[in-house]
Amino acid sequence: MNAPTAGRLQLSYLGLVQFLFLLTWVVSAIYLGPLLAKLGLPKEFAPRLLLLDQVLFACANVLLGLYADRVMRLFRGMAPGVLILNLIACLAFIAIPWLTDCARHCSSGWSPSGCSPRRYCAHPSML
Repeated sequence: MNAPTAGRLQLSYLGLVQFLFLLTWVVSAIYLGPLLAKLGLPKEFAPRLLLLDQVLFACANVLLGLYADRVMRLFRGMAPGVLILNLIACLAFIAIPWLTDCARHCSSGWSPSGCSPRRYCAHPSML
């Protein structure tokens, strides 16, 4: 796939996502009046609520845009630590079968006559 085709595909995907966001907002705006009536609020409150929603969205959009670069610098600095902790957690999760097998067979402690790490602390499929 060449670059212009990939760009058009990405642009059409973005357009589809924006259309779906708009569609869900319109559908929720249509059903907002009856929903407010079920809650005991007047239907005339719906336009004010929608305006408040848009004002909050615009303010949050501007503020998040202003702080996005600062947050990205913070995340870039945290990335190596998060990666290392994630790898440790993955290795611990993978080691669970071996550790539980070892703990089950060796709960009385290591002794030359009873429990051998080579015999019991390997996963059964590796024996």
